[in-house]
Amino acid sequence: MSDTVNIEKFDDYIFLKVKGERDNLTQVIEGAERMIEIAEKYNLYNILADYREVLFNNQMADAFNLIRHYEIKLKPFKKINLAMVTTKNHLEIASFHEAIATKRGFSIKVFYNIKNAKRWLVPD
Repeated sequence: MSDTVNIEKFDDYIFLKVKGERDNLTQVIEGAERMIEIAEKYNLYNILADYREVLFNNQMADAFNLIRHYEIKLKPFKKINLAMVTTKNHLEIASFHEAIATKRGFSIKVFYNIKNAKRWLVPD
């Protein structure tokens, strides 16, 4: 995988700052597997993931296939409340991913700034 993840744990959530590239579905799945490992390590399932410095080179079909992978092979992902922060360059695929995930019972929401993402993840 050609990205790096910096982890910062807070009382109510885990902040992941991700940088680099994800060029295929396998790399995105590896990122989801790491997210589960981190959540289980800290026994904390609210995750704010900042992907603004990640270049995604994925197809729309990958968003659908990723959700199918969550359902079949990454069942612990159902426990995660994920606030994803991305850029408007990834609006189409990120929104598609959110819509499919929500319909399938996952708690994933896309944002363009940290403040709104945190407010959704851990309301005052």
